[in-house]
Amino acid sequence: KNTSNHSFSSNDESTWNNDPTRTSTSDISSSSAATDTNNNKSALKAISKKIHGNPLKRLERGCKGPKTSTKEEEEEGIRMISEFLKELCSTSCFDKDTNKFTSCKCLQQEAINNNTAPQELLHAIALQLFQFASQPKPIRHIFLKKQIHAAEERKKQWRTVTRKCKKTMSESERNEKILFYRLKNGTDIDEWSICCHAFRNVYGLFPNHWRTLTTMVKAGILDVVPHGGTGRKGRSHLATADVIAFLKDMEERYAEDGILPTRFTKRNVYKQFCFQRGYIVKDTKTGSEFHFRPFDDADWPVGSVCLPILSWACFRSIWKLHLPKLEVQIYTAAAAAAAASTNHEDEMSISSVGGGNLSPSASTSTVCGNSSIISTQREENDGNSKDFSDSDRAALTAELE
Repeated sequence: KNTSNHSFSSNDESTWNNDPTRTSTSDISSSSAATDTNNNKSALKAISKKIHGNPLKRLERGCKGPKTSTKEEEEEGIRMISEFLKELCSTSCFDKDTNKFTSCKCLQQEAINNNTAPQELLHAIALQLFQFASQPKPIRHIFLKKQIHAAEERKKQWRTVTRKCKKTMSESERNEKILFYRLKNGTDIDEWSICCHAFRNVYGLFPNHWRTLTTMVKAGILDVVPHGGTGRKGRSHLATADVIAFLKDMEERYAEDGILPTRFTKRNVYKQFCFQRGYIVKDTKTGSEFHFRPFDDADWPVGSVCLPILSWACFRSIWKLHLPKLEVQIYTAAAAAAAASTNHEDEMSISSVGGGNLSPSASTSTVCGNSSIISTQREENDGNSKDFSDSDRAALTAELE
């Protein structure tokens, strides 16, 4: 049977409360105020705020290995934890589920019954809690789950004993409060016997975190829980081969020496890829919006099914990984001059199709681009519409396409 409920005299209690190295909370001026805290809403709110502000949560690390702290950081962390433990030992245990104080004072009784000086005792506990907070998150979870599992085993054993010895036990023994959780204090007495609420207050276990840990303990999961996405492939592998085939087709059709013309951009190439697979990409202030492509009797008939697509970041990473030599030509003066000369040659060939050469005035007013060539050709033939018939206009349009 657990003998954690030690009896202590009033002298021991006064010695603990009057210790000059111990600073009591400002919200509780006396032991009577601590007893009536549930009736005092302002004191309850202030003390519960302090208990919820556990410094251990601010010192805890993530999942990337233990923390290496300097001596100054370690001393500051131990000091904050020691002050927080003084607050816990000066009040009754706080229930975080109901946000009320209970009648249990297990931390205060254990501190009074221990022969070590209060300041040294709290410093030893704070040091171990600081080392606990310096460990990565998986290690902390393993430690907490093992502590909860050990407490559940003690509870089962106690229930078995009381069931067998129920007839021989006295009423006081049957009503005795048994504490199943343990807290190491770093002294000759290896562990304190504390209640569930004190255990949660010391380690900063709030309802959601506590529910997660107890659920895993009941399921028998005491080791590190792997991440839900471990071993699973992302959505990018569904369309990686299609992206590579699409980019190779673009390279064969438009690229010269592995360089796409200036009219292309990587973003426009991505939009074209999504369009072919049934989506229209629209740029917004917050990112990209994807809409279903409207049905078209020629290219996208009714009943067409959209294919998987990638995000813009995955598309660029695949492009950079599998086709690193395929680039878009940077717009420069030389590239603009080359494009202008190409358009001028197209203009001269189109004018010969329309019948007769362009006049000098018409050629000087021509702007590079197919739409400008069409307008120039129409201006030249305004005076004589018979020379430029419908058949010539159709032939010109076919040549431009």
